[in-house]
Amino acid sequence: MPIAGGPPQVTLKPPGYSEILPIDEVDDYFIFHADIARSYATRYTMSSGEEATSIIAHVDDGLIHFIAPDMGGELMMSGADVWVRSNPSEAWVLDEEMFELPFFLFFASPDYAYAMAYQVFEDLEFTGWIEVAGESLAVYRGGAEAAAKALDSAGGSDVTAADDGLVEAWWSVDGYFPMVRVELSSAAGSSGMEWKTSEVGTTEVEPPA
Repeated sequence: MPIAGGPPQVTLKPPGYSEILPIDEVDDYFIFHADIARSYATRYTMSSGEEATSIIAHVDDGLIHFIAPDMGGELMMSGADVWVRSNPSEAWVLDEEMFELPFFLFFASPDYAYAMAYQVFEDLEFTGWIEVAGESLAVYRGGAEAAAKALDSAGGSDVTAADDGLVEAWWSVDGYFPMVRVELSSAAGSSGMEWKTSEVGTTEVEPPA
């Protein structure tokens, strides 16, 4: 629901991931679990043409539950341990041979969404406020050039007047982006990404029995 109000004062910290940053530098970067909350749920959707796949991540401090039905099932992480199963009716199985997780799983992260919005935020325009689930969110939008800049594979230099694109980011006064959407259509085809973060601070993950 649209609500009245002018643009907020937004100061963005550079995106980063705490596991690859020296501990004394973390305060200078946006890290979702350090800046916002240690529990949350994120739904990440990627599309190419008519096909779309999604990954859902539920994070509860040190427990991470990935649900990727389009990719074959579920995965649970706790420290160095990884469990897998094909569907919720099956028991979790400790995967002792998984030494390296597929990187695309971590696309389903509010840090990744933040980084995507961060790199194009200066190209977006404030368009107003909306209320979602009782929270006031500032809406920012950009067009094809911002979308091409966000989607590295699109190649910003190929954007023409005939291309169509969209970047939309909702900004929370708590300091993160609850929703980021990037879409681009060109002669090469269409592609898109979308993140929605919810249940911040309230997500619970039950560890494998």
